[in-house]
Amino acid sequence: MAVNTDVATNENTISLTRKLRRSGNSTVLTIPTEILETADLEADDEIEFALDNEGRIVLSKTEDA
Repeated sequence: MAVNTDVATNENTISLTRKLRRSGNSTVLTIPTEILETADLEADDEIEFALDNEGRIVLSKTEDA
C-alpha cells in the first residue's frame, strides 16, 4: 500500500492500483480493504459514481445508505 502525505493540508491520501475485470456482461472493480475501512464502506452499501472536471472518477457513499 502506498500512503502519500499532503504536507500543505496535512491530510493522508491512500493510493492503490487495481485492474478492471470482466464478469459476465459487466466490468468489475474491486475496492481494497484499506479504502473500504477508511471510507466506512461495506458490502451492500449504495455508492454514487461521479466524474469530475479533470476526468477523475469519484465514489461517494449515498446519503440514504
